Amino acid sequence: MNVLQICFAYPPSFSGYGKQLKTVNDSLLKNNKDIEINIITAFDGEEHKNNQNIYSFFNKDRKSYKNHLLMHYTFSFFYFLKFFRLFLKADVIHAIKAGPEAAIAVIIAKVLRKPVIVKIVQNELEIENKGFINKLRLQVITKWSTRIIAISPKIEENLYKNSVEKNRIVLINNSIDTDRFFPVKDLEKKEIREKHNIGNDDLVFMFLGSITKRKGIHDLLNSLARVNFIIPCTLLFIGPNYNEIQNFEEVIKKITEKTENLEIKYIPFTKSPEQFFHLSDFLILPSYSEGMPNVVLEALSSELPVLLSDIDVHKSICDSKFCRLFRVSDEISLSEEIQKIIINPDMLLSNKTEARRFVLENNTVKIISNKYLALYKDLIND
Repeated sequence: MNVLQICFAYPPSFSGYGKQLKTVNDSLLKNNKDIEINIITAFDGEEHKNNQNIYSFFNKDRKSYKNHLLMHYTFSFFYFLKFFRLFLKADVIHAIKAGPEAAIAVIIAKVLRKPVIVKIVQNELEIENKGFINKLRLQVITKWSTRIIAISPKIEENLYKNSVEKNRIVLINNSIDTDRFFPVKDLEKKEIREKHNIGNDDLVFMFLGSITKRKGIHDLLNSLARVNFIIPCTLLFIGPNYNEIQNFEEVIKKITEKTENLEIKYIPFTKSPEQFFHLSDFLILPSYSEGMPNVVLEALSSELPVLLSDIDVHKSICDSKFCRLFRVSDEISLSEEIQKIIINPDMLLSNKTEARRFVLENNTVKIISNKYLALYKDLIND
């Protein structure tokens, strides 16, 4: 079985969907000897040199390029020319996001008469004000894909409303490596905090993701001025800075200097995000849009309660036992929820075991990789 995957940003490039794909692929390849997976991705990386099945369109890593939108469209419209032989070898073609690269993959698969799968997320369906080209892209994907993967019941429902036949929609959640993202004992948590110079009695909030406007970073920074930090708190920002937030590091330095009981730390890159889940108490994700945020599932698997913007995908995974919602793009609403947690952390921490149970029942690597394997086999045998 030869599977060709198209994934714009694949590890080590920083992306939630790329990391998610690698987790599933590792499980598939480990447990199934009769499957070959080739991956076409945009950017090069040191890890790719040791993997003959990863094909990079550009010859440098993602950080070497400043105009990511230009890179995305260049990749999307020309990758198939460079790697056309991989399309000829493939039994199944699988596009990981419903961007322009997926529309091209669908067209090529249609010409070659090969089955093609496209994974779609909520913000890729929201095209009301996105122009003719984006509407055409979505129409190509929804009309011509052999199967469309919905990662939540809400997306499944919206696809059906967009006239996609039910027998072409497959519901597959994102997966989490629960052996990597797990809760630690208090003593180990204390030791990890000591390594990062964080007090054992601090209430630690973390944000993990790109430092961009879409992630709601402005709202989070502005909300801090409205919060009364009555106990020592630490806020961690972990992720690459793409220079969308002007003078980001200077801003967090000034906030730390003038805010009593609050220290903000910035970690631009990490290969072991699990250590930050282990030392933290809460995850904050104020995004304006998300696909299916793996970082939230990783937090829940690590028994971290979460504070999320009230976008649809967050609502679909938010249980009041371990989650609080605030109004998206509303720094006052966000500050109020942070304040409630500081006043009474136990309102969520007391139910943190429920968070991991949610992931174990819905999102383990074994459950999700088996669903992908069944889908691939079904299309090949159809």
